[in-house]
Amino acid sequence: MTPHICFVVPGQPEPKRRPRVANGHAYTPARTRAYEDAVGWAARLCMGDRDPLDGDLDVEIALYRKGVRRADLDNLIKAVADGCNGIVWRDDAQIVSLRARVVYGDKQPRAEVLVRAA
Repeated sequence: MTPHICFVVPGQPEPKRRPRVANGHAYTPARTRAYEDAVGWAARLCMGDRDPLDGDLDVEIALYRKGVRRADLDNLIKAVADGCNGIVWRDDAQIVSLRARVVYGDKQPRAEVLVRAA
């Protein structure tokens, strides 16, 4: 395995929002889907032609948000983790160690992701 994978997702980190139901069908809200797609593209650029990682993983996520409006840290993490599924790792259930922090009022909103073998 590569010693570590590190990438940055530019833009305002968005929390994972609850699925919505319309006409009996559940769907992911557009803002959540767009942010998970942005995470996926940043991850793909970093991973290149490598397959998703296997085994237990140690993950660090630093989230820098513009403004001071609070968001649940666990929902911010979930959006990043789901965006990496099938790209950086096969499934986020592989994460056995996680460190995360959020910084508010940053002028350059972004998410920084570091992944290592556990």
